[in-house]
Amino acid sequence: MAMVHGLPSSGEALVVCAVPESISPELARARYLALLSETERKQHDRFRFDDDRHTYLVAHALVRTTLGGMLGVAPEVLTFAIGEHGKPELTYAEHPDVRFNLSHTRGLVACGVTRSDDIGIDVEQIDRRLEIDHLAGSVLSEDEQAALVPLAGSARRERFFRHWTLKEAYVKAIGRGIALPLRSLHVEIAPAQAPQLVFRPPFEDDAGAWWLASETLHGSHVLGVVVRRSAPLRLAIERIEL
Repeated sequence: MAMVHGLPSSGEALVVCAVPESISPELARARYLALLSETERKQHDRFRFDDDRHTYLVAHALVRTTLGGMLGVAPEVLTFAIGEHGKPELTYAEHPDVRFNLSHTRGLVACGVTRSDDIGIDVEQIDRRLEIDHLAGSVLSEDEQAALVPLAGSARRERFFRHWTLKEAYVKAIGRGIALPLRSLHVEIAPAQAPQLVFRPPFEDDAGAWWLASETLHGSHVLGVVVRRSAPLRLAIERIEL
């Protein structure tokens, strides 16, 4: 993996993506397995299915090469701590302000990086095998479900995943995982406007304190990015060749 970027400046966010299927499992192990910590290698070995094991390796190698390249250190020496709700954080004394988040799905892994501002990202494959109409009742608000009604086919699926990825990105940004009821969190999506969070009980937060972006990548995936920042933010997205 090639990474030429320095650290993002204040007011910038970088999302680096890679396609796991673009490299064979054998070559990925030869190139990247040694970059992982002992704990990561044990987790890698515990996966039952080859595809899951391969995606995990590529995703964690992407995090390490991205952060290592930005910091100018070897990827294998980076260490991470796990927050109260399971969110990983970089432990690097010279740059304690670096924030990152990882997401992966079939066909894509992504790592988002900011300075000081908490970040959450989520990627989903638009055509993944999922009954969105059944799931919508559990994860979308009534208004979000209504927005799906006039849509059909890929447009309907893409709109569903725009809502879902932004919700997932938010709960990842605050480090709470999936413990919170997504149906009670509303994402307002309107043409020519940035997405906006609308908080309803049990969520108690300031919508103005968050910056959101929703992007379609390669025509096949939806990326949701949520950053704890009230001021405008510049987002850069780059694909890395494995």
